[in-house]
Amino acid sequence: MDEMNQIIQPISHLEYEDGDPVEQLRLAILVHLKVALSHRRSAKMVHDSSLDSLSPANRRVIISMRDTYDRIVRKVIRRGQKKGFSFRWMRN
Repeated sequence: MDEMNQIIQPISHLEYEDGDPVEQLRLAILVHLKVALSHRRSAKMVHDSSLDSLSPANRRVIISMRDTYDRIVRKVIRRGQKKGFSFRWMRN
């Protein structure tokens, strides 16, 4: 959960900030990679284990954090699309 907070906290302002969507997406990717690479052991553990192995309370927390992250990144992408940027490599 700490790693997810370290990913979400630095980009949370992007959900409501109307800046350059390309730079915002770049920041989101950079933060995500920086945290994932600095926590390789725990990131591997999270990816190797399923949500089913968590307690219901912890599962809700992780899913909520994942949904927050997804919502922020999707808003940045939509903002970019409205400004005419093409994110062809992204799929809905």
